[in-house]
Amino acid sequence: MRICRLQTPHTEAAFEVMPCDPDELYVNDFDIFWDRAFMPQPDAIFGLDLPFLGGEPQPAPQAATKVTSFSQFSSSLPSLDLVEEVGDAHQRDRSEDTGNQCQTSQDNEHTDSAPWSISSATFEKLCEEIRGYASVLPSECQIPTNNDLSRGLETYLKCTQKYIPFIHVATFLAEERDAELSLVMAALGLLYRFEHKRAYKLYFMARAIWTEKARRAHLQMASDVVCDRDHMTQSKPVKLRKIQTLILLVIFASWGNKRVRPDALSMAGELASK
Repeated sequence: MRICRLQTPHTEAAFEVMPCDPDELYVNDFDIFWDRAFMPQPDAIFGLDLPFLGGEPQPAPQAATKVTSFSQFSSSLPSLDLVEEVGDAHQRDRSEDTGNQCQTSQDNEHTDSAPWSISSATFEKLCEEIRGYASVLPSECQIPTNNDLSRGLETYLKCTQKYIPFIHVATFLAEERDAELSLVMAALGLLYRFEHKRAYKLYFMARAIWTEKARRAHLQMASDVVCDRDHMTQSKPVKLRKIQTLILLVIFASWGNKRVRPDALSMAGELASK
C-alpha cells in the first residue's frame, strides 16, 4: 500500500489508494470505448415525437415505401377490376359470335349455298340433259341418283380438289355447269371414296356426252365451212368449261383401270389442240 497526498491551496489531505496493476488500468478505463461520433446530439433527442405523461397518444407515423432497384424490373399482377372487365368483354364477344353463327346457320337453311348441293329442279334439268344423249350412253350406265351425285361432288370439292385444283369452288354451281363436267367431278369424288363401280359409270357417261358434243360441234363446223357461213365462236367461259372437263377426263383415265388408259392418250392429244 502506498499513501498519496493531495494538496490543495488551503488543505492537505491524504487518502489511501488501493494497489493497481498497470495493465488493469486500460481495462477499467471505459473512456477508451467511448466515441463521440456515436453520441446522440441534443437536437436529435428533442426532435423525437415521444409521448409525454398525461398527453394523448400520437399516431404512429406511416412507414415510407422503400423503393429499390428491384421494383424497376418486377411486374405486379393485374387488378381484379381489370380482370373482370376483360372477362366481361370476352363474354360479350363470345355471345356476339354465337349469335352471328346462329344467324348464319339460319340463313344457310333458307338459302342452301353449298356448292355440291343439287336442288330437285336442278337435278331434273340435269337428267333431261343426260337423256338427250341416251343413244350414245352405255347400256349399263343409268342416270345416277341425286344422293350419289351430291356425295361425289362434295368429296371432290372437299378432298380431291386439293390435288386437282382446276375448279373454282367459290363460284361453282351445279345448275350452271354442263352435265359432263358435273358427272366427271362426281366420278373423281367417288373414286376417292373407293366406290369404283359408281365412279366408272359416271366417267363413261361423261366421256360419251363429251365425245358426242365434240362430234356435233365438228359436224356444225364442217357445215359452216361448206356453206360458207360464219362459224360461231364459243365464249371464253364455255371454252374454259370444256377444257376443264377434258382435263378431268384425262386425269380419271390416267388414275383408273389400265384398260381405259388409252383414252387418256387420245384425249390428251385433243387437249393439246384446244
